[in-house]
Amino acid sequence: IIRNGAFDYPEGDAIPLELRVNADLAYHLHEARLAEDQLIERGPDGTSRVTATVRDTARLKWWLLGLGAGVEVVGPPSLRDAIAQELESARLAYRTKDPA
Repeated sequence: IIRNGAFDYPEGDAIPLELRVNADLAYHLHEARLAEDQLIERGPDGTSRVTATVRDTARLKWWLLGLGAGVEVVGPPSLRDAIAQELESARLAYRTKDPA
């Protein structure tokens, strides 16, 4: 049974998520926490490090990809690699001169 929307179903294990985010996203995450154990630490360069234990779901990947350059997935390495591969595929698609 799918509850609370199309992507709110258990899928995968709990993972220790680590992100580097811009100031706007850090502010948003103060208001809308990812998890009970979420921590946000502001860095000297104006970005923030966000850590939280979350479920590894399709919705998580979709959300991360939707944030574009506002977020960098630092860990876990498998999630970082999956996001990087998706972004590289998109970059290559946009290099095509004739999209038709």
